[in-house]
This record gives sequence, structure tokens and C-alpha cells, in this order.
Amino acid sequence: MTVAIGALSGFPNDVLAIGAADHMITVGDIEFEQPQPKMWKLGNRAVAIFYGLSAAQGQIAHRTEAVVLERTISEVGQIADVYALYLREHIRREAETDILAPLGLSIKDLRRRPSTINQTLLNSLSKQMQMYYESSGLKDELGGAIIIGNDSTGCHIYQVEDGRSTLMDGVGFAAGGGGQWHAASQFMFSRYTRWWQFPKALSLLYAAKKRAEVAPGVGTETDLVIVIPGNDVINHQFNSPFVQRLEQIYQEHWGRQEAGFEQQHKEVKAFIDELIKPAEPPQRVAATGEIPPIGTPAPPFGAKPKLARKSRKRDR
Repeated sequence: MTVAIGALSGFPNDVLAIGAADHMITVGDIEFEQPQPKMWKLGNRAVAIFYGLSAAQGQIAHRTEAVVLERTISEVGQIADVYALYLREHIRREAETDILAPLGLSIKDLRRRPSTINQTLLNSLSKQMQMYYESSGLKDELGGAIIIGNDSTGCHIYQVEDGRSTLMDGVGFAAGGGGQWHAASQFMFSRYTRWWQFPKALSLLYAAKKRAEVAPGVGTETDLVIVIPGNDVINHQFNSPFVQRLEQIYQEHWGRQEAGFEQQHKEVKAFIDELIKPAEPPQRVAATGEIPPIGTPAPPFGAKPKLARKSRKRDR
């Protein structure tokens, strides 16, 4: 089900936004990779990195872009709100098609002609419409978008999902899709903050995307996007020299890390082997019941113990 990642970072005295995505396309029950970015420019200063059902998210991004350009919207928060609006409209259309259309009804009919519809049926249909998003499984499939951009107040990052937009500036990063938790865990374990300098943040972002590839439905190709305050969006596709060099660095580092893990496993094994090493067998006790002093060799098995000779006092 793909992955989308966004983060804020220092550059070096300001904050910029960076993002990453794979090329896995999901259409219904089919998933495949194609050389087409899952990033959609929303004007000149913002971009949506979407995840989930690609056809639906592409349509939502296209409609959002049209409104942004028509109304010359420049605030990143307003752009995210427009995307969330069309996400909600998509959910309503899906519910209307599945629940009302088979009965020859529409949402307008429920609003304009409630008196001509049986009240019990009206209540049932209204409840089904309200529960459709979760009960139909659309909540798990539709997905959303990470929107990064810059405006008059600087760079920002929003996550649009479940029909609402959430500002993620305080967290400093966001991830969505099937590899969401694999990617987000890399930021959490690293104790990431938005004040990390750009090279270090870019390295972690790329590593997070690569780690997310273990999740089902996440592709191996990686696109990157960089948003610098006062500049247009900069895209680096998976086959660009910029991304290829990052891939080479990552693979070299990962190979050394794997070797380090292997050495760690060997040392832990040696430690455990020492703990569970069988103890030396106890020394055999002499037949007299006396415990031989420390360092006295045990008599051979089956040998009769020698009895101490008693001294006799001679009569004088």
C-alpha cells in the first residue's frame, strides 16, 4: 500500500521541507510499480505526496491543484484544507453510489424529500451513510497525502487523512501508507527534531524509506522532493544521479551495519555459551566417607580405598 514521508529540517539557518515516496501503484486489488511519481505539485510552493488508492488520490490532487491555481491560494494550511475537502467529497460519492444509487436515490433526495421516504428507511439509510467509511473498508484503503510546502510563514508539513488535515510542524515529520510505522520508527528511534541540519535529515529520510520497503506493497524505487523557502519545489526522481548516489551511500553503510550486527550476534553467542557450559563432574568421595582435601585426585573407579594403619603402642 505504498509509503509517503515528509520532514522539516534546518538549512542551515532556516527550515526547509523534504519528502520521499515509492512508485507502487494501487488500483483496486492490483499493485505494481511504474515510473510515475506519486507527487503532485499544488501550485509552485507546495506538493502532495499521496498514498493509498492511487487513482482516487490522483483525482483528489488534480482537483485540489485546479482550485489552488484558480484562487491563487498560497498558504500551505489552506491548500491542505482544500485537499481534505475533496477527500471528504470522494468518501460521500462512494457512499452515495453503494447505498443510495441502487434505490434510485441521492443525497439530495434525502435532504429535499424526507417526507416522501419512509421514516424507518430514512433512518437506516442515514446510519449506513454515516458508517460507510469504516464499515466498507474504505478507511483502510483510501489513504491520504503528506503535503509539504512553504508560504509567508515558512515551510510546513500537513497530513491529510480521514477527511481532515493535521499540522505536523511540532512533530517535525509525518509518514503514511503501508510502510508508515516502519518509516516513522526510524525518526522516533533517532529522536528526530525539525532542527536537524539538512544533510543529516536527508540521510535519515532516505534510510526511513528504505526500511519501509519491508512492508507489503512498498516499492523499491524512491523519489525525493525538496522545498526551500522562497523557491519552487525541487524534484529528484529515482533514476537521477542525486538519488542514485544516495542509494549507493545507503547500501555501503547498510553492508557495514550488517557486518556489525553479525559480529554482535557472535559475541552474544559466546557469552551465552559460557553461561550454559556444563560444570565439571564432582570428585568421587572415598568409601570412608571422608571428604578428600582440595586438590587430592579422586581414586580410580572400582579401586578399593586404602585404610589408614593404626599405630600400636609397645608395652614397656
